[in-house]
Amino acid sequence: MSSSHHSRNALVATVASIALFAAAPAHAVPISPSPTILSGDLTFYNFTAHINGTTGTTPTQNTQIGVSPIGTIGIPGPGIRFNAAFSASANSPPSFWPSTDTSSIDIILTYSVSAPTQEIEDISMDFNGALFGVDKNSSAAATVTESVYTSDPTLGGTLVKQISVNAIGPEQLVDIPLGANYTSLYVVKDILLNASAKYDFWTNLWNSDQSGATISFIDQQFSEATPVPEPASLGLLGLGLLGMGLLYCRRTITV
Repeated sequence: MSSSHHSRNALVATVASIALFAAAPAHAVPISPSPTILSGDLTFYNFTAHINGTTGTTPTQNTQIGVSPIGTIGIPGPGIRFNAAFSASANSPPSFWPSTDTSSIDIILTYSVSAPTQEIEDISMDFNGALFGVDKNSSAAATVTESVYTSDPTLGGTLVKQISVNAIGPEQLVDIPLGANYTSLYVVKDILLNASAKYDFWTNLWNSDQSGATISFIDQQFSEATPVPEPASLGLLGLGLLGMGLLYCRRTITV
């Protein structure tokens, strides 16, 4: 095996270990075969994953992606965490001639969520994307695009909200107000990472040019609407208050 292959494999292993530095929660289970996850009064099910990656990317199998309720890792509120060594790395070794190495991976995660007792009004997403080796010769990017539907779009579901977030800081947190309340939703999460490294003798001298992008977790929290009392309940409450008031007045008059 050539030295460039050894270098590439070592870089992939290093990037993957960085991505896994935030260890998988003890309660995480592989998303394949699709599990059923309970968090608060929400039920998460119908998980799928589609991975399309080049050499130098991870994960390579659906079973390498885990999911767990966020309550088991100390995060409040109903929701779930996806964890995996999401990574793309590029390594352009020294050469007398300019050379470029690229890698990219696109992971599509989908799942359904149902709220039997309280309606969902808001979703938030948080992930820890990180980039390294970015300079005038190299680039890297990590992006998560969230699409929320009323149900599976292939079965007629309509788009409720879509938002895309880039890895530009230690953590990427975004709030996704839905504009209405829902008892069930279908979520599509598009995770895209890519890296490009260009070696130029006059710029890099004899140092390899390397770059990469990583994500180790993506959190999803849900906010539920406060139940509004039904008119009948309000009427009973009013009658109760009226009765208490009359009883108080009667006692006052008697005394």
